[in-house]
Amino acid sequence: MKVAILSKYPFPQGMAATNRIKAYACGLNANDVEVCTIIVEPTDSYRHYDDRLQNHGEYKGVKYVYTSGRYKDRRRWARGLSLKSGYRFLYGIYSTWKFIKKEKFDTIIVSNDTPAFLWAYLKLAKYIRAKSLFIFDEYPIPIRHKLKSDIPGYKKFLYRVVLKNFDGYVSISQKLADFYKGYANKPCMLLSIIVNTDVFKEISDVKKRDAITYVGNMELTKDNVDNIITAFSMVAEKYHDYSLNFYGTPNRETREYLSQLIKNFKLSDRVFLKGKVANEDVPKILGESKILVSSQPKTKRAEGGFPTKLGEYVAMGVPTIICDVGENSKYLEPGKECIYAKPEDPYDFADKIAFVIDNYELALSIAKNGQKVIIDKYSHVAAGRRLKEFIESL
Repeated sequence: MKVAILSKYPFPQGMAATNRIKAYACGLNANDVEVCTIIVEPTDSYRHYDDRLQNHGEYKGVKYVYTSGRYKDRRRWARGLSLKSGYRFLYGIYSTWKFIKKEKFDTIIVSNDTPAFLWAYLKLAKYIRAKSLFIFDEYPIPIRHKLKSDIPGYKKFLYRVVLKNFDGYVSISQKLADFYKGYANKPCMLLSIIVNTDVFKEISDVKKRDAITYVGNMELTKDNVDNIITAFSMVAEKYHDYSLNFYGTPNRETREYLSQLIKNFKLSDRVFLKGKVANEDVPKILGESKILVSSQPKTKRAEGGFPTKLGEYVAMGVPTIICDVGENSKYLEPGKECIYAKPEDPYDFADKIAFVIDNYELALSIAKNGQKVIIDKYSHVAAGRRLKEFIESL
């Protein structure tokens, strides 16, 4: 079997979406499937040029290729013109078509929820007579970005036209699967927690620090990290040896807001916005922390998604506190495999922090139970096996 995964996410470095693609791509590869991740448009800026990141390469057995180049044009006006005129999109289709035709894939997985993107690459799959799947991990815009309750009528129409022509689809949650079933009454596979456990196995025992850690994109509509800061302020005096560390790149407005919040709580020497961190450094950062945290508000967006970081945190065997939203507690049992806090409730989150610190051996036992569940049920190898079987069944 030869599978192509098409997306517009950076590879092999990136955030949650990239990590999920890497996980199931490596999982398929571990189950004797030849996989190539195809990035159809440039994702990187020349301001951050890295000669280690080229147009093509290999990540743990998975090939990847940027069919229309990795780096965006240096000139701002040229980037804007390319985007607004549709040239970037059309050239991506053309260059990808040439590559796909030559490589002769028998399955195309499209990881994008834009109707035009889906339609274009569905046509390429049909042209080479390959099976076609779409794979989504969140509700589409404007539910995702603007927290609306539904999508506009024109988008519903386009989904009805396009999605019914795919052979099947993969969803991150049952809620999201039900949402798309209304547009594509096709076979569906759930792929919620998936962790490339090889990455975390590479970290041997590391020396623990009295650190509470968050790693993510710090997008407040998705992860309301201000809830974590507020909660920490309630227990900081009691647990004076602990620091709270955030790794991620919030936009300027969010960073200014969080910095001011930290100052207001007089925690500038205890709470740190560490900025971007390289993917290869994440396991060590997680492993040396005493507690891992994430906070999500209770929204429709959270209802349909599933936090990739939950699986990655728990895979480390480190006590993890996360909010009980969406379908999280369906996969990791509260109090036995993970510790859940009430969403948008800093008092409860503070209580959970205190519980973990005061009962660390018990919290560590819960973490080890969760780690075993991840390794046994949700490793990239197990998920890749299920995904391979699903593709073969279409």
